[in-house]
Amino acid sequence: MTWLEAQPIKVIHRSESGAGTIEIPIMATASGSAVELTVEMMEQMVANFELFPVVPVSVSPHREFAERGGFSEAFVESIELRGDLLFGRLSLGAELFAEVVEQGGWRGFSVEIAKNLKTQAKSIEGWVLTGGVFTNRPAVDAHFRIAAEARPGSDASGVYEASFKSLEKGKESSMSDKPTAPAPGAEHQLAALREGAKALEAEKIALQTRVTHLSDEVRVLKSENEQHQTDLQAAKDVAATGGAKITRLETEARGMKDANATLRKGVEDLTEKLSVSNNENLSAKVLAIRDRAVAAGVPPAIFDGVDKDPAGWMLASYTNVEAFETTITALAGVSRDLVTDPPKSGKGSSKGSGEQTNLSADDKKRLARIGVRNLDLVGIKTEAELLDMRAEQKDKE
Repeated sequence: MTWLEAQPIKVIHRSESGAGTIEIPIMATASGSAVELTVEMMEQMVANFELFPVVPVSVSPHREFAERGGFSEAFVESIELRGDLLFGRLSLGAELFAEVVEQGGWRGFSVEIAKNLKTQAKSIEGWVLTGGVFTNRPAVDAHFRIAAEARPGSDASGVYEASFKSLEKGKESSMSDKPTAPAPGAEHQLAALREGAKALEAEKIALQTRVTHLSDEVRVLKSENEQHQTDLQAAKDVAATGGAKITRLETEARGMKDANATLRKGVEDLTEKLSVSNNENLSAKVLAIRDRAVAAGVPPAIFDGVDKDPAGWMLASYTNVEAFETTITALAGVSRDLVTDPPKSGKGSSKGSGEQTNLSADDKKRLARIGVRNLDLVGIKTEAELLDMRAEQKDKE
């Protein structure tokens, strides 16, 4: 195994805040350890860096892969293979930058690597750089001499630590510090425990994510439920108000119905009274017209039956009282000559028979125009004459 010279720190950049970027060798080829460090391994790390670009860096001691998910003081920003040395550019926080560059408190660097890395998001074949630490106990006892801790992937058979020590320049190498081989089966148990721990950590993260989602859903459901309760109460208030309004309207409707019935009864009563009053007034007018007609010479027999119901008697033959008055007044001008003396029939001297009436066609038309239809009554002047006429008509029947 060759001895490596200590490499100086190359400061690439430093900001006003004190943070900065440096370049150092982080890994070299090595043999004689549990895991041989080769150029081919470093080539795989360079190729896989794009697939796994977030490489946290801290200070000693080394940390488990799952523990790298938290805050980190520094990161590997890029790696480059130069011969058999792997160089890395590291961005350091202000405090760590001062400890490494200004104070020189850290004199070594040790990488963390994994083969066939599998995570929740991806699976990467070959060797991958997963992390690193600044340490004062690197595998090579010199400033920034290369050290490595190899962590297997799913197909590795155990956990190994590439640990070796170089003597000072010009002296022979010593392999007395080789790692002690683990007890048979112990490495498998340890690997299984670590895989179990990783699975539990992944499950824990998944459960935490699920709990967060469920908490958000619970908050949303609670908010929606509160809104539903508010809407329900508002609906109940509206229903209560509407119910009271409906009750009031029903009461008002019943009151209006009762008032309408009372009003209708009153109208019917008034209509009946008005009808009686109108009938009485009409009857009085009919009788007054009769009296004036009789006084003017109209035969009283024309008004037979009028005293029982004057208004009904008049409306049975005339449209209205005006037509009745016009007709009766006209009868007062009919000539007495229209009635002739009856023949000697041995039945008395009745003048009501149609046989005793000698009317011309013009006289009949004239009487018809003024409403006289029963010509037998023309010329009747007394009640005795009317009775004789009716008796004679009955004998003929």
